[in-house]
Amino acid sequence: MGKNDIDIIICCRNNGDIIRRCLDSVESQTSKNFNCIVVDDQSKDGTTEMLKKEYPWVGLIEKLEWTGPSESRNIALRRSQSEFIATLDSDVQLDKNWIKEQLQFMKDKNIGIGASKIMYSWDKNRINSCGGGITKLGFGFDINSGMDKENGTQKNAVLYGHSAAMIARRKMLEEIGNFDETYFYGNEDTDIGWRANIAGWKVAFNPNAIAYHDENRTIRKMSRNVAFHGTKNRIRSLIKNYSFMNVVKYMPIHIFLVIGKIAISNSKEARLHALLWNLLHLPSTLNARNSAQKTRKVSDVELMKMFSRQLPRKTSNSN
Repeated sequence: MGKNDIDIIICCRNNGDIIRRCLDSVESQTSKNFNCIVVDDQSKDGTTEMLKKEYPWVGLIEKLEWTGPSESRNIALRRSQSEFIATLDSDVQLDKNWIKEQLQFMKDKNIGIGASKIMYSWDKNRINSCGGGITKLGFGFDINSGMDKENGTQKNAVLYGHSAAMIARRKMLEEIGNFDETYFYGNEDTDIGWRANIAGWKVAFNPNAIAYHDENRTIRKMSRNVAFHGTKNRIRSLIKNYSFMNVVKYMPIHIFLVIGKIAISNSKEARLHALLWNLLHLPSTLNARNSAQKTRKVSDVELMKMFSRQLPRKTSNSN
């Protein structure tokens, strides 16, 4: 694969009915020096056949088993060469200047991740995400979610970029260890943004990079897994990325809230399974924590100033 300004990575599973709109928006970009890679996660709806026939300019990777977007992105990363990586969901459409605006934004070499201004596809005056924040208890949320488009006009630091449409610097990804493949789905963008921040990289919101998201189309198709992975991944991120004293301080409260949700939710078994998973995989999480903490250049005290500025509108992956 040749080297271009940017490699666009799109994860897909059984979304042949909507990925056309995504790819058409990529093909219509004013900045043309890009590679586009679609990683198909064992689709059964004819997606791969359609892509081969209708989009021969797309590099298609067909996985042998369903392992989720985090691993899909890492597979594509290993096959790409460009300095910048864009991650897109298959239910996203880009404004025609999205690549141009993001590459301009990333001229600041201290920026590791550029978050987009993501609008809902069914209401283009309503915001889905202006980057993401996180509460002190480890619950991620989309900034300005549900607000009208006049909000989110200023460039500012955020904890993470919504992976539905974000740009990342390859050097940063390699430094912090790419996406955590144990996450399968959910909170992987929160985790990688958190790790980028503690490693001293800027994670920033670019209001000029606009995308439109048909949010929850894919989630509805895998709803049985959302409660399990969301609960599992938030716990793992908190253990990995907080300082030891803050793990001790906030983890018991987080677990108490999970248990409370188990008591009242319809997903009791999935959430209990998530707690058990974290117990059984604690050695792996501690190894990942060791890797993350070795890169630390920014204290929790500094990051908590950011947390306190970002009031949650909508908790991400909260099922």
